[in-house]
Amino acid sequence: MGKTRWLARGVSRTLLLVLVALVAAIAVPGGQAGAAKKAPPGDPPGNNGTVKIEQGDETNGDLGNEPHGEDCRIWLEFYGFDEGQTADITFNAHAPTKAKDDNPLVSDKAVEISGDQAGGGPNDPDLVSREYGYDLSAALVGVEPHPKQGYHIKLSIENVKNKDGSSVPGGGKHKVFWLSPCQEDVAPPSTLRISKALEGTGQGPFAFELLCDHRPLNRTFTLQAGEKHDVADVPPGTTCTVTETDKKNAESTTVTEDPPHGKADDGEVKTNAGKATIVKFTNKFPGSGSTPAPSDNDIRPPAGTAAGTGGTAGNTGGAGATTQEPGASVLGATQTAPEAAATLPRTGSDPGPLTATGLSALAAGAALLAGSRRRRG
Repeated sequence: MGKTRWLARGVSRTLLLVLVALVAAIAVPGGQAGAAKKAPPGDPPGNNGTVKIEQGDETNGDLGNEPHGEDCRIWLEFYGFDEGQTADITFNAHAPTKAKDDNPLVSDKAVEISGDQAGGGPNDPDLVSREYGYDLSAALVGVEPHPKQGYHIKLSIENVKNKDGSSVPGGGKHKVFWLSPCQEDVAPPSTLRISKALEGTGQGPFAFELLCDHRPLNRTFTLQAGEKHDVADVPPGTTCTVTETDKKNAESTTVTEDPPHGKADDGEVKTNAGKATIVKFTNKFPGSGSTPAPSDNDIRPPAGTAAGTGGTAGNTGGAGATTQEPGASVLGATQTAPEAAATLPRTGSDPGPLTATGLSALAAGAALLAGSRRRRG
Protein backbone atom coordinates (compact mmCIF):
# COMPACT_ATOMS: atom_id res chain seq x y z
CA MET A 1 0.00 0.00 0.00
CA GLY A 2 2.76 2.48 0.91
CA LYS A 3 4.68 1.66 -2.23
CA THR A 4 1.61 2.20 -4.37
CA ARG A 5 0.95 5.57 -2.75
CA TRP A 6 4.58 6.59 -3.30
CA LEU A 7 4.38 5.70 -6.97
CA ALA A 8 1.13 7.58 -7.38
CA ARG A 9 2.59 10.63 -5.68
CA GLY A 10 5.73 10.45 -7.90
CA VAL A 11 3.65 10.22 -11.07
CA SER A 12 1.51 13.16 -10.00
CA ARG A 13 4.55 15.25 -9.22
CA THR A 14 6.12 14.38 -12.58
CA LEU A 15 2.95 15.30 -14.45
CA LEU A 16 2.77 18.59 -12.56
CA LEU A 17 6.38 19.46 -13.46
CA VAL A 18 5.74 18.63 -17.14
CA LEU A 19 2.61 20.81 -17.14
CA VAL A 20 4.49 23.74 -15.56
CA ALA A 21 7.30 23.40 -18.11
CA LEU A 22 4.84 23.47 -20.99
CA VAL A 23 3.11 26.56 -19.62
CA ALA A 24 6.45 28.29 -19.14
CA ALA A 25 7.55 27.41 -22.66
CA ILE A 26 4.38 28.90 -24.10
CA ALA A 27 4.44 32.01 -21.93
CA VAL A 28 8.14 32.82 -22.05
CA PRO A 29 9.32 34.46 -25.33
CA GLY A 30 11.86 32.32 -27.08
CA GLY A 31 10.55 29.08 -25.55
CA GLN A 32 10.37 25.96 -27.73
CA ALA A 33 6.60 26.09 -28.15
CA GLY A 34 6.74 29.79 -28.97
CA ALA A 35 9.50 29.14 -31.50
CA ALA A 36 7.39 26.44 -33.15
CA LYS A 37 4.55 28.92 -33.68
CA LYS A 38 6.82 31.59 -35.17
CA ALA A 39 6.45 31.79 -38.98
CA PRO A 40 9.60 31.09 -40.97
CA PRO A 41 11.22 34.15 -42.53
CA GLY A 42 9.79 34.89 -45.98
CA ASP A 43 12.07 37.73 -46.95
CA PRO A 44 15.71 36.76 -46.43
CA PRO A 45 18.34 39.33 -47.47
CA GLY A 46 20.10 39.22 -50.80
CA ASN A 47 19.19 38.62 -54.43
CA ASN A 48 17.09 35.50 -53.85
CA GLY A 49 14.25 35.88 -56.36
CA THR A 50 13.64 33.56 -59.29
CA VAL A 51 13.00 34.26 -62.96
CA LYS A 52 11.33 31.76 -65.31
CA ILE A 53 11.30 31.68 -69.09
CA GLU A 54 7.86 30.97 -70.53
CA GLN A 55 7.40 30.21 -74.23
CA GLY A 56 4.10 29.55 -75.93
CA ASP A 57 1.18 29.78 -73.50
CA GLU A 58 2.00 32.30 -70.78
CA THR A 59 -1.21 31.45 -68.88
CA ASN A 60 -0.53 27.73 -68.31
CA GLY A 61 0.66 28.22 -64.71
CA ASP A 62 3.72 26.01 -65.22
CA LEU A 63 6.60 27.09 -62.96
CA GLY A 64 9.27 25.24 -64.95
CA ASN A 65 11.62 26.83 -67.48
CA GLU A 66 10.84 26.27 -71.13
CA PRO A 67 14.29 26.34 -72.79
CA HIS A 68 13.03 25.59 -76.31
CA GLY A 69 10.43 27.73 -78.06
CA GLU A 70 8.73 27.79 -81.44
CA ASP A 71 8.34 31.54 -81.64
CA CYS A 72 10.46 34.63 -81.12
CA ARG A 73 8.13 36.02 -78.46
CA ILE A 74 8.76 34.93 -74.86
CA TRP A 75 7.57 35.86 -71.37
CA LEU A 76 9.61 36.35 -68.21
CA GLU A 77 7.99 35.51 -64.88
CA PHE A 78 9.49 36.89 -61.67
CA TYR A 79 8.93 35.19 -58.30
CA GLY A 80 10.10 35.94 -54.77
CA PHE A 81 11.81 39.30 -55.30
CA ASP A 82 11.37 42.02 -52.69
CA GLU A 83 8.68 44.62 -53.19
CA GLY A 84 9.70 47.49 -55.44
CA GLN A 85 12.95 45.93 -56.64
CA THR A 86 14.18 46.82 -60.13
CA ALA A 87 16.73 45.24 -62.46
CA ASP A 88 18.34 45.63 -65.88
CA ILE A 89 17.17 42.95 -68.34
CA THR A 90 19.30 42.11 -71.37
CA PHE A 91 19.19 39.49 -74.11
CA ASN A 92 22.42 38.56 -75.91
CA ALA A 93 23.33 36.04 -78.58
CA HIS A 94 25.08 33.06 -76.96
CA ALA A 95 27.44 30.56 -78.60
CA PRO A 96 27.09 29.02 -81.10
CA THR A 97 24.86 31.94 -82.18
CA LYS A 98 26.96 34.90 -83.32
CA ALA A 99 25.76 38.46 -82.73
CA LYS A 100 25.88 41.15 -85.40
CA ASP A 101 27.87 43.46 -83.10
CA ASP A 102 28.78 44.00 -79.45
CA ASN A 103 25.39 45.45 -78.53
CA PRO A 104 22.73 43.41 -76.72
CA LEU A 105 19.80 42.15 -78.79
CA VAL A 106 17.48 43.87 -76.31
CA SER A 107 18.41 46.04 -73.33
CA ASP A 108 15.71 47.06 -70.85
CA LYS A 109 16.85 49.24 -67.94
CA ALA A 110 15.46 49.64 -64.40
CA VAL A 111 12.49 47.30 -64.87
CA GLU A 112 10.31 46.76 -61.81
CA ILE A 113 10.46 43.02 -61.11
CA SER A 114 8.31 42.84 -57.98
CA GLY A 115 5.15 44.55 -56.84
CA ASP A 116 4.63 42.64 -53.60
CA GLN A 117 6.60 41.35 -50.62
CA ALA A 118 8.48 38.07 -50.97
CA GLY A 119 6.14 35.28 -49.87
CA GLY A 120 8.65 32.66 -48.74
CA GLY A 121 9.47 29.32 -50.27
CA PRO A 122 12.05 28.71 -52.97
CA ASN A 123 10.04 30.19 -55.82
CA ASP A 124 7.18 32.07 -54.13
CA PRO A 125 4.80 30.01 -56.31
CA ASP A 126 1.64 31.50 -54.83
CA LEU A 127 2.00 34.66 -56.91
CA VAL A 128 3.70 35.76 -60.11
CA SER A 129 4.81 39.18 -58.98
CA ARG A 130 5.63 40.43 -62.47
CA GLU A 131 5.31 38.98 -65.97
CA TYR A 132 6.65 40.68 -69.11
CA GLY A 133 6.65 39.74 -72.77
CA TYR A 134 9.54 40.34 -75.18
CA ASP A 135 9.49 40.06 -78.97
CA LEU A 136 13.01 39.31 -80.24
CA SER A 137 12.13 38.86 -83.92
CA ALA A 138 13.27 42.32 -85.05
CA ALA A 139 16.44 42.12 -82.94
CA LEU A 140 17.42 38.82 -84.59
CA VAL A 141 17.28 40.12 -88.14
CA GLY A 142 20.68 39.42 -89.71
CA VAL A 143 21.69 36.91 -87.01
CA GLU A 144 22.48 33.44 -88.39
CA PRO A 145 20.45 30.68 -86.68
CA HIS A 146 21.57 27.13 -86.03
CA PRO A 147 20.09 24.96 -88.80
CA LYS A 148 18.23 22.73 -86.32
CA GLN A 149 18.06 24.50 -82.96
CA GLY A 150 17.55 28.10 -84.05
CA TYR A 151 18.92 30.97 -81.96
CA HIS A 152 20.78 30.44 -78.67
CA ILE A 153 20.02 33.36 -76.35
CA LYS A 154 21.37 34.38 -72.95
CA LEU A 155 19.12 36.24 -70.53
CA SER A 156 20.76 38.37 -67.83
CA ILE A 157 19.03 39.94 -64.81
CA GLU A 158 21.57 42.36 -63.33
CA ASN A 159 21.98 45.54 -61.32
CA VAL A 160 19.14 44.59 -58.96
CA LYS A 161 18.21 47.46 -56.67
CA ASN A 162 15.81 47.97 -53.79
CA LYS A 163 13.04 50.53 -54.05
CA ASP A 164 15.19 52.96 -52.07
CA GLY A 165 17.88 52.74 -54.76
CA SER A 166 20.35 50.66 -52.77
CA SER A 167 22.09 47.78 -54.54
CA VAL A 168 21.07 44.21 -53.69
CA PRO A 169 23.98 41.87 -52.93
CA GLY A 170 24.14 38.47 -54.54
CA GLY A 171 25.15 39.05 -58.14
CA GLY A 172 23.11 38.68 -61.30
CA LYS A 173 20.95 35.86 -62.62
CA HIS A 174 21.47 34.26 -66.02
CA LYS A 175 19.61 31.73 -68.13
CA VAL A 176 20.14 30.41 -71.64
CA PHE A 177 17.45 29.16 -74.00
CA TRP A 178 16.72 28.41 -77.65
CA LEU A 179 14.31 30.10 -80.04
CA SER A 180 13.28 28.55 -83.31
CA PRO A 181 14.12 30.59 -86.41
CA CYS A 182 11.83 33.55 -86.94
CA GLN A 183 10.59 34.48 -90.38
CA GLU A 184 13.44 35.00 -92.82
CA ASP A 185 11.91 38.23 -94.05
CA VAL A 186 10.81 40.03 -90.90
CA ALA A 187 8.04 42.50 -91.66
CA PRO A 188 8.77 46.19 -91.11
CA PRO A 189 7.80 47.70 -87.75
CA SER A 190 4.62 49.63 -87.14
CA THR A 191 3.63 52.88 -85.49
CA LEU A 192 1.00 53.01 -82.78
CA ARG A 193 -0.74 56.37 -82.41
CA ILE A 194 -2.89 57.40 -79.45
CA SER A 195 -4.81 60.62 -80.08
CA LYS A 196 -7.15 62.77 -78.01
CA ALA A 197 -10.38 64.60 -78.88
CA LEU A 198 -12.85 66.46 -76.66
CA GLU A 199 -16.49 67.50 -76.79
CA GLY A 200 -17.72 70.24 -74.45
CA THR A 201 -15.67 72.40 -72.11
CA GLY A 202 -13.47 69.89 -70.29
CA GLN A 203 -9.85 70.53 -69.37
CA GLY A 204 -6.82 68.22 -69.47
CA PRO A 205 -4.20 66.96 -69.31
CA PHE A 206 -5.58 63.43 -69.56
CA ALA A 207 -3.46 60.52 -68.31
CA PHE A 208 -2.88 57.25 -70.21
CA GLU A 209 -1.18 53.90 -69.68
CA LEU A 210 0.13 51.66 -72.47
CA LEU A 211 0.76 47.96 -71.83
CA CYS A 212 2.02 45.66 -74.60
CA ASP A 213 3.30 42.11 -74.93
CA HIS A 214 6.66 43.65 -75.85
CA ARG A 215 7.62 45.29 -72.53
CA PRO A 216 9.99 48.02 -73.84
CA LEU A 217 6.92 49.73 -75.31
CA ASN A 218 5.13 50.08 -71.96
CA ARG A 219 4.76 53.61 -70.65
CA THR A 220 2.54 56.26 -69.09
CA PHE A 221 1.95 59.67 -70.63
CA THR A 222 -0.50 62.58 -70.75
CA LEU A 223 -2.32 64.27 -73.61
CA GLN A 224 -4.24 67.48 -74.03
CA ALA A 225 -7.21 67.55 -76.39
CA GLY A 226 -5.93 67.80 -79.95
CA GLU A 227 -2.62 66.06 -79.17
CA LYS A 228 -1.23 62.66 -80.09
CA HIS A 229 1.38 60.24 -78.78
CA ASP A 230 3.22 58.10 -81.34
CA VAL A 231 5.08 54.91 -80.47
CA ALA A 232 7.45 53.96 -83.28
CA ASP A 233 9.21 50.68 -84.11
CA VAL A 234 6.46 48.42 -82.79
CA PRO A 235 7.09 44.79 -83.87
CA PRO A 236 4.31 43.58 -86.17
CA GLY A 237 1.75 41.43 -84.42
CA THR A 238 2.24 43.16 -81.07
CA THR A 239 -0.86 43.35 -78.90
CA CYS A 240 -1.24 46.52 -76.86
CA THR A 241 -3.90 47.87 -74.54
CA VAL A 242 -4.31 51.63 -74.13
CA THR A 243 -6.18 52.80 -71.02
CA GLU A 244 -7.15 56.36 -70.12
CA THR A 245 -6.39 56.42 -66.40
CA ASP A 246 -7.52 60.01 -65.72
CA LYS A 247 -10.56 61.24 -67.66
CA LYS A 248 -10.99 64.43 -65.59
CA ASN A 249 -14.56 63.43 -64.65
CA ALA A 250 -15.77 63.25 -68.24
CA GLU A 251 -19.44 62.31 -68.67
CA SER A 252 -18.49 59.58 -71.14
CA THR A 253 -15.60 58.39 -73.29
CA THR A 254 -15.67 56.94 -76.79
CA VAL A 255 -12.75 54.82 -77.97
CA THR A 256 -12.21 54.07 -81.65
CA GLU A 257 -9.65 51.61 -83.01
CA ASP A 258 -8.28 51.60 -86.54
CA PRO A 259 -7.99 48.82 -87.49
CA PRO A 260 -10.36 47.23 -84.95
CA HIS A 261 -9.24 44.22 -82.95
CA GLY A 262 -11.09 41.88 -80.59
CA LYS A 263 -13.80 43.45 -78.49
CA ALA A 264 -14.89 46.75 -79.99
CA ASP A 265 -13.70 49.98 -78.41
CA ASP A 266 -11.82 48.44 -75.46
CA GLY A 267 -8.48 50.03 -76.35
CA GLU A 268 -6.84 46.71 -77.21
CA VAL A 269 -5.24 46.60 -80.66
CA LYS A 270 -2.87 44.43 -82.65
CA THR A 271 -0.33 46.07 -84.93
CA ASN A 272 0.05 45.18 -88.59
CA ALA A 273 3.30 45.01 -90.52
CA GLY A 274 4.37 48.38 -91.83
CA LYS A 275 1.02 50.05 -91.18
CA ALA A 276 -0.08 52.48 -88.52
CA THR A 277 -2.54 51.55 -85.78
CA ILE A 278 -4.60 54.39 -84.33
CA VAL A 279 -6.53 54.54 -81.06
CA LYS A 280 -8.58 57.70 -80.54
CA PHE A 281 -10.15 58.74 -77.24
CA THR A 282 -12.98 61.29 -77.20
CA ASN A 283 -14.18 62.60 -73.84
CA LYS A 284 -17.56 64.27 -73.57
CA PHE A 285 -18.14 67.13 -71.10
CA PRO A 286 -21.03 69.54 -70.53
CA GLY A 287 -21.04 72.70 -72.60
CA SER A 288 -20.58 73.58 -76.24
CA GLY A 289 -17.55 73.50 -78.45
CA SER A 290 -15.16 70.70 -79.32
CA THR A 291 -11.50 69.94 -80.02
CA PRO A 292 -10.90 67.32 -82.72
CA ALA A 293 -8.10 64.80 -82.69
CA PRO A 294 -5.13 65.65 -84.93
CA SER A 295 -5.16 64.52 -88.55
CA ASP A 296 -3.73 61.11 -89.37
CA ASN A 297 -2.60 62.04 -92.88
CA ASP A 298 1.06 61.96 -91.89
CA ILE A 299 0.84 58.20 -91.26
CA ARG A 300 -2.27 57.40 -93.29
CA PRO A 301 -1.93 59.10 -96.69
CA PRO A 302 -5.23 60.12 -98.32
CA ALA A 303 -6.86 57.72 -100.77
CA GLY A 304 -5.49 57.94 -104.27
CA THR A 305 -1.82 58.20 -103.26
CA ALA A 306 0.15 55.80 -105.40
CA ALA A 307 2.25 53.28 -103.55
CA GLY A 308 5.87 54.37 -103.42
CA THR A 309 5.31 57.48 -105.51
CA GLY A 310 3.29 60.06 -103.68
CA GLY A 311 3.54 59.50 -99.93
CA THR A 312 2.86 62.48 -97.66
CA ALA A 313 5.29 64.39 -95.51
CA GLY A 314 5.13 64.49 -91.72
CA ASN A 315 2.84 66.98 -90.08
CA THR A 316 5.58 69.58 -89.69
CA GLY A 317 6.12 69.80 -93.45
CA GLY A 318 9.90 69.78 -93.02
CA ALA A 319 12.40 68.90 -95.70
CA GLY A 320 13.65 65.38 -96.20
CA ALA A 321 10.29 63.57 -95.94
CA THR A 322 10.35 60.15 -97.57
CA THR A 323 7.87 58.48 -99.89
CA GLN A 324 6.15 55.40 -98.55
CA GLU A 325 3.57 52.72 -98.97
CA PRO A 326 0.05 53.85 -98.02
CA GLY A 327 -0.47 53.30 -94.33
CA ALA A 328 3.22 53.11 -93.47
CA SER A 329 4.67 55.28 -90.74
CA VAL A 330 7.05 58.11 -91.56
CA LEU A 331 7.77 58.81 -87.91
CA GLY A 332 11.24 57.86 -86.77
CA ALA A 333 10.86 58.43 -83.03
CA THR A 334 8.33 58.36 -80.26
CA GLN A 335 6.82 61.78 -79.75
CA THR A 336 3.97 63.66 -78.18
CA ALA A 337 3.01 66.76 -80.10
CA PRO A 338 -0.03 68.82 -81.11
CA GLU A 339 -1.01 68.85 -84.75
CA ALA A 340 0.75 71.63 -86.65
CA ALA A 341 -0.25 73.15 -89.99
CA ALA A 342 2.17 72.49 -92.82
CA THR A 343 3.24 75.54 -94.83
CA LEU A 344 3.98 75.21 -98.52
CA PRO A 345 5.27 77.83 -100.97
CA ARG A 346 2.56 79.51 -103.01
CA THR A 347 3.13 80.29 -106.66
CA GLY A 348 1.48 83.10 -108.57
CA SER A 349 0.72 86.69 -107.58
CA ASP A 350 -0.31 85.93 -103.99
CA PRO A 351 2.91 85.96 -101.87
CA GLY A 352 1.29 84.39 -98.79
CA PRO A 353 2.07 80.75 -97.86
CA LEU A 354 -0.42 78.01 -98.56
CA THR A 355 -1.33 76.07 -95.41
CA ALA A 356 -2.18 72.39 -95.26
CA THR A 357 -5.75 73.38 -94.37
CA GLY A 358 -6.05 75.56 -97.45
CA LEU A 359 -4.54 72.82 -99.56
CA SER A 360 -7.13 70.36 -98.27
CA ALA A 361 -9.90 72.77 -99.17
CA LEU A 362 -8.58 73.11 -102.72
CA ALA A 363 -8.27 69.33 -103.00
CA ALA A 364 -11.83 68.90 -101.78
CA GLY A 365 -13.07 71.38 -104.39
CA ALA A 366 -11.20 69.54 -107.09
CA ALA A 367 -12.75 66.29 -105.96
CA LEU A 368 -16.24 67.75 -106.23
CA LEU A 369 -15.53 68.91 -109.76
CA ALA A 370 -14.15 65.53 -110.72
CA GLY A 371 -17.16 63.66 -109.38
CA SER A 372 -17.46 61.01 -106.71
CA ARG A 373 -14.28 59.76 -105.03
CA ARG A 374 -13.44 56.55 -103.24
CA ARG A 375 -13.48 56.93 -99.45
CA ARG A 376 -10.38 56.12 -97.40
CA GLY A 377 -10.72 52.92 -95.43
